[in-house]
Amino acid sequence: MPAMEPMRDERPAYDMAEPRKVSYEPAGEGLRQRRYEPEPGDTLTTDTDIYADRGAQTVELHIQRIGIYGWRKYCLYCSVLWLVILALINFGLVLWLIDAFELSDNRAGPVVFREHRIRIEGDVEFTQGLVAPNLTALTGTTMQLESTEGVNLRAGDTSSSGGGSTVSLGTDAVQVTSGSLRGAYGDDIYLTANASQVTLRANEVVVESASGLLVSGTLQTGRLENAYTANQGLTVESVGQDLSVQANQDVTVNSQTASVTVSAFDSISLTAANELSLSGNAIVMDNLPVLAADAGAAAFQLCACASGQLYRVASGAACATGVSLC
Repeated sequence: MPAMEPMRDERPAYDMAEPRKVSYEPAGEGLRQRRYEPEPGDTLTTDTDIYADRGAQTVELHIQRIGIYGWRKYCLYCSVLWLVILALINFGLVLWLIDAFELSDNRAGPVVFREHRIRIEGDVEFTQGLVAPNLTALTGTTMQLESTEGVNLRAGDTSSSGGGSTVSLGTDAVQVTSGSLRGAYGDDIYLTANASQVTLRANEVVVESASGLLVSGTLQTGRLENAYTANQGLTVESVGQDLSVQANQDVTVNSQTASVTVSAFDSISLTAANELSLSGNAIVMDNLPVLAADAGAAAFQLCACASGQLYRVASGAACATGVSLC
């Protein structure tokens, strides 16, 4: 067998960009061999095995391209450029949102985050209601609840009979619905109202009204008096109806510094089951009937008719002379 010459390490002198004819032949299970068929005029010397076959030669080449070429490269570059543009746009939008909504580490626009609370600067509208255990105004400010229709404050189970309390502030009225009403100043309760009675615990109850105090029912009191500093008298008057003063025991009409006057348009009747007593330093019965002839007398004597009517006759005259007055 003739000795083979050592192979020279010479690379093929051809341009990789030019198309070459490459055929694939089976080379075992799952593998393929690429075979390059040189064109006329090509001079190739490789470090691979050269097989000669009677008038035709077949050279086995392992050609492997590294990288992305052609339209795939341009598509990849365009995609990367588009992603960079989108990232810049998103970054600009984020900066715009931060500036527009005034976002910072402790606020988001009108919402300011404080320790244990949130402060909202401006008007707040709750369309589905607000649920909170406590509503507190800012220090030094007044809390205002405004509504064009009304404000309802409810506490407890108002659906049950006699349960819960409701305060309704309407456009023309204020209604309080509760089992009882109490008004207090500090720890002292001054007003108590329920279905049976209304109790006022105060030194004075002042009603300043031009028409006075109207009580449709019965007024029960142990003492009825006017204030001494008011410099006005006390008038008990019944307009158009009777005035009745009744008591289970004594009825006393007393004036400590002045007189007591009882007057009537028609007549005054004093009736007693036992006796009627008139006591005083002087008892004056003015305008008693008298005969015209005795009208100028200096003294009179008192006479009575069978009906009990009193009349006067001159002193020393008989009562029979005035029978015509009965």
